[in-house]
Amino acid sequence: MPVVPYHGLGSVVAYGHFFGASEPTMRVHAPHPNQLDGKRYPVLPGGGNAAGNGLVPFVPGTLGQTYTKTSHPLPDEKHPRAAMLAVRDHGSVSHMSVHGMSGFRMENGIWLFETDRPLVPWVESIVRVEARNEAQDIEPHRISFVRLIAGRIVYLDFQ
Repeated sequence: MPVVPYHGLGSVVAYGHFFGASEPTMRVHAPHPNQLDGKRYPVLPGGGNAAGNGLVPFVPGTLGQTYTKTSHPLPDEKHPRAAMLAVRDHGSVSHMSVHGMSGFRMENGIWLFETDRPLVPWVESIVRVEARNEAQDIEPHRISFVRLIAGRIVYLDFQ
């Protein structure tokens, strides 16, 4: 399948025949701008060292921070795409909740949450951790966000 640049505005080149080829052509888009700083980042070439070429290996964001946090593998009896979250709150939170996860507080003061269903590949798995003083409180007094990793227990120090 020939690869041609996309000329925009519903280009016939992108949808029709190109130089007599009988199969459809594939569009090549320009890199997407980063929503945070508005700069355009180059697309990685096939193979080679991206850092050596002066290219950014991924669009900056929080993904790099996720894998620098402490995490451990799940026990073998759990589903391979399940995820768990261990939250340490230093004993200051009486009620904690995470949407899409069920959990409890252990005797050592760590909250342990497990996903209700396995994580779906290619879908963001960022959860909102809410701390409340009382179970009847409508608004949480502290909120934190964390990205779950399939097959891992992610640790969060909730301060």
